[in-house]
Amino acid sequence: MRVDWSDKILGFDCGGQQWVSEVSILGFGKASEEDSNLSSRSRFVQVAFPCGSKEKPSTSDLDFIDDVKKIIEEEKIPAPAPIEQRWTSASSSYLSPVWSSDMESVFSWVGIIMYLPPAGEEGDEERERITEAFQGYQQQLETNLWERYGAFEHWAKIEATSPLLQQKKERIQRRIPMEMYESTKKLLDPQHILSNDAIDTILSN
Repeated sequence: MRVDWSDKILGFDCGGQQWVSEVSILGFGKASEEDSNLSSRSRFVQVAFPCGSKEKPSTSDLDFIDDVKKIIEEEKIPAPAPIEQRWTSASSSYLSPVWSSDMESVFSWVGIIMYLPPAGEEGDEERERITEAFQGYQQQLETNLWERYGAFEHWAKIEATSPLLQQKKERIQRRIPMEMYESTKKLLDPQHILSNDAIDTILSN
């Protein structure tokens, strides 16, 4: 058994700058009536995957990775390791990608990555090529898998320059109970002190 400070045990050296995309999918559990009533998107996410219980988990988390690998191979994407996958319990926060009224639900997070070389005269052109390749990689997965598996990225990590921005915005707003969000925002932040352009782009009509 290893005993040490958490950064010594859990630390991971990323090796430099990188592009990362991470989404969450429902791993185990089932949709409740409250989930279905909150938003049409929330209903689709959880009903589309009848995942059973912790005692009888589905294979959607493994199927997702298999489909990612198929796309990488078919499209000949130069995808470096790792493809990160982890699991968390549900959250009671309505703004969380893993929100659920069923606290027995388990979600799987999947992340893809591409590493960037150091910036500079020789590296800038290569960084641009890698950035374009990563955007294509992410769009392949988003277009072919996210809707099917009900996968969501965190709304606070969406780039305003994304070519699929409008599609992302619509999906996020179907997931989040927007009327509750707007009324809470008006009550607690009437002067929009906690707002910024990035938040307003994603979470405003």
